[in-house]
Amino acid sequence: MAEGQERIPVSKLRVISIVFPYVDKIRNESKNIKTLSRVILPAEIYSVGRNYANSFKQETCRQIIDFFNKKGYNIVAGMLSESFSIMVKEEFYSTWSERHIAFATGLGTFSLHEGLITDVGCNIRLASAVTDAPLKITQRKSDEPYANCLYYSKRICRECEERCPANAIDENGHNKIKCYEYGQKIARKVIARIGPILKPHSRCVNRKLRPPSYPVGCAFCQFGVPCMDKNPTVKI
Repeated sequence: MAEGQERIPVSKLRVISIVFPYVDKIRNESKNIKTLSRVILPAEIYSVGRNYANSFKQETCRQIIDFFNKKGYNIVAGMLSESFSIMVKEEFYSTWSERHIAFATGLGTFSLHEGLITDVGCNIRLASAVTDAPLKITQRKSDEPYANCLYYSKRICRECEERCPANAIDENGHNKIKCYEYGQKIARKVIARIGPILKPHSRCVNRKLRPPSYPVGCAFCQFGVPCMDKNPTVKI
C-alpha cells in the first residue's frame, strides 16, 4: 500500500479468479509420451502452450486491471505484483497462490498431485486479481479442500501417481523437490529442441529477480487421468 493511501476494508474486497483450460488437441497429444536420453518428455505442443500461457495470463490480468481502473476501482494482480516471489527453502512455496485463490472462490478443490480439479479438469492454468469493485460473490460448492479428488474423497484412483516419471507422487501427496528436479531435466531437453520459438520469462526467487528462463512444464500427472478434463466425482 502506498504511503497515505486509505486502507480498504477486507469486507469490501472481491477476488476474480480465472480458469484457462488447455484445448483438446494439446491434451490428446500429451497422453502419448516419448523418451529422449532416458528422460520422458511431454508433447512439444504442450511445452509451447505451457510456455506461452505465462505471457497470456499476465496480459489477461493487465487487461482486467485496465478495465476496472477506468471504472474508478482499485485492483491488483498477484502475479504482476512486485511482492510476488517463489520461495525455495526447505520446501517450495510462493507469496501468492493462484490455486488457493481459485479454491477460495469456489472454482475447484485440490488433488493428490496438488493440482486444482475444476469442472473443466485439472489440466489448466489460473490467474486472479483482487479489487474493491462491488462484484457478486459466487458461493463455493464445497468447503472440503479435496472433494473433487477420487483418491481423497473415495479412496480410489491414484492414476496421477502411476503417470509421474519422477516418482514425486504417492499416498502422502506431491513431493515438490522431486518434481522440480525432474522438470529441470525436461526443460534442458525441450529447450535444446525448440528453444528458438519459446518466450523468455522472468520471475523472482527468494525475492531476487532471476535471469530469464523458458518454462515448459511437465504435467504428466494431469494427462490421461480421470480428472484431466472434468470433475470425476460428479457422476459418483
